[in-house]
Amino acid sequence: MGFLSGLAGIFLTLETTTYFPNQGMGYLLIVVASVFIGGTSIFGGAGTIVGTVAGSLIVAIIEAGLVASGVQGFWTRFLIGVVFVASVTLNAALEDPDRVPILKRLRMRLRGSTRKKRRDQVKGERETT
Repeated sequence: MGFLSGLAGIFLTLETTTYFPNQGMGYLLIVVASVFIGGTSIFGGAGTIVGTVAGSLIVAIIEAGLVASGVQGFWTRFLIGVVFVASVTLNAALEDPDRVPILKRLRMRLRGSTRKKRRDQVKGERETT
């Protein structure tokens, strides 16, 4: 992995023909978003190369579409950030719904109403017999 990172740095330097220390600072959001949109869990675990490539394609399509439609750079990064947060939240909800507080409260309410309905059904059955 270190070799590939070094190779990417060399390619970036060759593309711009100069080197400066903070050269890749603008790529951090795009890279992290690509990895997590691709399905890698933020809580640890394993990710796949295919998922990361798919996440990179999704980010590239979003960015290219927004730039082609004339949206300014700030809003492009903002929308990628929103998709990133939505992806991490959805991934957390799929792995363990109790980690997302809103889903946890929703499940508690649904369980409570389901139990109440079940109690009412059992009570109605007892009264009819």
